[in-house]
Amino acid sequence: MTDANFATLGADFVTAKRMAGTEADGYFFLPQLTVENVGTTKLLHMTFVFQIFVFMQIFNQFNSRILTGNFNIFDGMFRNFLFIGVALSTFVIQMLMVEIGGKITKTYPLEMWRNGICLAFGAGELFWGVLIKFLPVKWFLCFNFEEKPMTEEEEAKSTLSKFKKGSSRRVKKEDSAKKE
Repeated sequence: MTDANFATLGADFVTAKRMAGTEADGYFFLPQLTVENVGTTKLLHMTFVFQIFVFMQIFNQFNSRILTGNFNIFDGMFRNFLFIGVALSTFVIQMLMVEIGGKITKTYPLEMWRNGICLAFGAGELFWGVLIKFLPVKWFLCFNFEEKPMTEEEEAKSTLSKFKKGSSRRVKKEDSAKKE
């Protein structure tokens, strides 16, 4: 290939549309520096997601303590030292994983104000728990959590049986073909 041919190919190869596509790919897939020029925006974003998720789990532990109509989820909490120990250890281990974990946990150390934002989002679980307690129980009666075997009639109507029919027909055809 001569230089003249290469120049001609190069002129057609680099177009404005292709450059725009390359820029877009670079924006979404290539690492970008954060404000502090350390790490990437994706790493910072995923650290936020991880931190918020664990904080939501911690606050959901508080919601799960009392499942009845009582709205004071902190009632009697200090009588259960095991619960306090689990909640505190989860919080401390999470903070250590984010602040010190680095490459091992694929996290970016957050400043205290960013941790506060994550904590505020996680605390939203407390409001969610109150909202769920206001929902009428009859909305959830369609779910059956009893561990009793289904009758043949219930099994025939179930979605699972529709999937089983397809595979059982195939097995029956194979068995009848083998017998012949």
